Amino acid sequence: MPSPGTYRPDASEGIDSVAGLPPPHRKQRQRNRQHAPCPSCGQRCPRRRTVSRILRDLGNYETGRPVEIEFTCSVHRCYDCEKYFNIDLSDIAAPGSHYTNRVVDMAVRYVVEDGSPYRDASWRLWRDHRVFVPFATLQKIYRTTDCLGHGSRLAVQTAIQNKQDATPSKSRIKWLII
Repeated sequence: MPSPGTYRPDASEGIDSVAGLPPPHRKQRQRNRQHAPCPSCGQRCPRRRTVSRILRDLGNYETGRPVEIEFTCSVHRCYDCEKYFNIDLSDIAAPGSHYTNRVVDMAVRYVVEDGSPYRDASWRLWRDHRVFVPFATLQKIYRTTDCLGHGSRLAVQTAIQNKQDATPSKSRIKWLII
């Protein structure tokens, strides 16, 4: 074990492509239920099948490897609503996201609180937390996340859901954010 103050070079320094990064450590997690309540009507619904979802989480700096969590989730069918739905993973990651909420929070913190450019924030996420997030993805996360802390994303979603303005213009979104 190196003593404090001992220089340890970064093993990933000089890597040009994503393929050159060290292989991730895989963790298996399950949210597999026999029955689940329908989010629309509350009816108890049986499981139809299972699906896998891979999420990237903050890595382990000691091993130098990123962490991927493979979730096995159940898909249910509501016979009353005639809808299919997955088990809720919103406490772990946003729907459709490839990164956990911890990664998104850390990325937003680097860009908003520290004022880092996207490229620097991407490098810092890899250097400090061993999670590779392309800087273009950081731009997308920053634009779709509530960075001001005033519920702006929720206000935009509520306005769209209420069909006040089905296709909000940029000026309308600015008004909702402020």
